[in-house]
Amino acid sequence: MEKFSKFRDGATGVAPFLPVKHTQAPSALSKVVLAPLAVVSWPLLVVYFFAYFLLFQWIPFVSTWYLQFILKSLRLLYINFSYEGEKRVSARRCQQLRAKPGDVIISNFVSPLDAIVFAARQPTTFVFPTTDGQFATAGVLAAASQALSSQAFSAKGKDISSIASKAKSQGTVIVLFVEGTASNGRGLLTLKDVNVTQFNEAKSPLNVFPAAVRYTPGTAASPLPQTSMGYLWRLLNESWWYMCSVRVGSEPLRGEGITAESMTRAICTVGRLRQLGDELDLEAKQEFLKAYKEKR
Repeated sequence: MEKFSKFRDGATGVAPFLPVKHTQAPSALSKVVLAPLAVVSWPLLVVYFFAYFLLFQWIPFVSTWYLQFILKSLRLLYINFSYEGEKRVSARRCQQLRAKPGDVIISNFVSPLDAIVFAARQPTTFVFPTTDGQFATAGVLAAASQALSSQAFSAKGKDISSIASKAKSQGTVIVLFVEGTASNGRGLLTLKDVNVTQFNEAKSPLNVFPAAVRYTPGTAASPLPQTSMGYLWRLLNESWWYMCSVRVGSEPLRGEGITAESMTRAICTVGRLRQLGDELDLEAKQEFLKAYKEKR
């Protein structure tokens, strides 16, 4: 691992691009049983996804239920949405705290499951920062696929104000994956490509809620690029079950208080994540992948 020391944060010791390994190796019995189950589950999941994109995504309310069904089929058995400063949240209070259409949720990015988890909760427009300082929108499939890529999101960008206006009219919340690329979830990558000026200059004030996603076991993370089929196969072969925790800030960032530093601090505070140095970004990930391939 000495070869990858330059891709480890000096202050925290976190190496955000290394794959997460099981803390406890699966037993021989688990391997024997999981493999046949994966053989059966894998083609069914392909059918489920096709059914969603061809039919169910166009049916309001049914689409969120169907995505929850897909998550259960992926062995994500429990998803916990919690709010900072709220110990026990009633259904009514939860509805009050939930982001409203046109609101922006800024989140870390861990795996393809992130997009499905958010979309299974409420209608969502996914957004990624572009290298030219704009913001590009994506559907569930494109957002999930970006977690398996090492390149910047390639789509025509727009300003965040126009995206928020359209999302409000369509009845969707915005989830902005500020890192632009997936990490192993052990720290927050630098937000170099996020144009915070647009948030301050928006025509209508934006409510920006910090959020952080975490998985147990952490092997659900996808810091290395791979095919979607390869990721599904690995997910089904590595564990009997997964849990997801999404922690959201109960108070939004607004107006001139929105800076790259305040965004980073808010996400790290909500998710109890470590803030990583400015040198660890998408470009650093691409350099890491070259070194990783050489080592292998």
